[in-house]
Amino acid sequence: MNDRTILRPAWLLCAAALLALVAAPAARAAEDEGFHLDLDALVFGPQWVDVDSNSAKFQEYTDETDGFKVPKVVISGSDPEGKRELGIWLKDVGQRDARYTLDYDVSGSYSFFLDYNKIPHNYQNDATSLWVRDGDLFEIAAPIRAGIQAALEARYAASPASVNFGFLNGLITPLLDAAPRIDVGLQRDRTHARFELGKSSNLGWGLEYKHENRTGSRPLGVAFGFNNVTELPEPIDYDTDDATLDGEWRMKNGALRFGYRYSRFENNIDTIYWDNPWRATAMTNFSFLSPVEPRKNTCPPTRARPSTRARGWMVPGTLARRS
Repeated sequence: MNDRTILRPAWLLCAAALLALVAAPAARAAEDEGFHLDLDALVFGPQWVDVDSNSAKFQEYTDETDGFKVPKVVISGSDPEGKRELGIWLKDVGQRDARYTLDYDVSGSYSFFLDYNKIPHNYQNDATSLWVRDGDLFEIAAPIRAGIQAALEARYAASPASVNFGFLNGLITPLLDAAPRIDVGLQRDRTHARFELGKSSNLGWGLEYKHENRTGSRPLGVAFGFNNVTELPEPIDYDTDDATLDGEWRMKNGALRFGYRYSRFENNIDTIYWDNPWRATAMTNFSFLSPVEPRKNTCPPTRARPSTRARGWMVPGTLARRS
């Protein structure tokens, strides 16, 4: 196991008092109106990260880099009667794995919840690839492919049996060693919002919205025939939306619930193509090296609009019927 160190100097946390003094006037103004604000937690300071390798596994789902950090901020608020409550949670502010949450509730009347969650997924650092992306095409320079094809044809003409893994690996390895380095990873940004109205009345409403934007790249296994498999950094760029409107009509002996939901998936990349590294033109001697330019269709866009409804009636005594 590799040794890794993260340093967050604890002595710098005493600077939280300075921010508390700055926030005090706003807090006192809120208290005058009967609403009290509290700064429950504030953690900030510089961070240094010392890693003895460049493996992506260390921070597969995190963002641990050098610099000034604000890992935690918690603010709460309430009125003396406890009818209004506010919560604000900030985690890893400004980083790729940040999360911001706000929750406000007025007892029996309405509530509002908002959450923004950033989730990185690092697959690999400093990967090597012969391909260079240009739009929906992953290209390998034509002179490189032509040189590989010429070497294959010359070797096959001299000794067909010697065209094996060792020979193919010897052709590719020097090119991979000189190839540019890339990082393979995704960034997922999620938004979740919900508003509820009439929580204690006869008719209550709820409106909820979720959105996710996912961008970046991830490993994709591609093949040019059996036993000839390689990997590409598959480009990812899509959006997912999910919205729900629901209501509940509450009566003395029963309730009626109804709702409408909208779901959408939008893929901004519909097809990708990639060059065959083993050849620049068609060859008939090597069935495992075809075709010249394979393709892959990605997930198509989708939309759904289902509606929901339910009713329940309470019968006096010990019996109940729901449908």
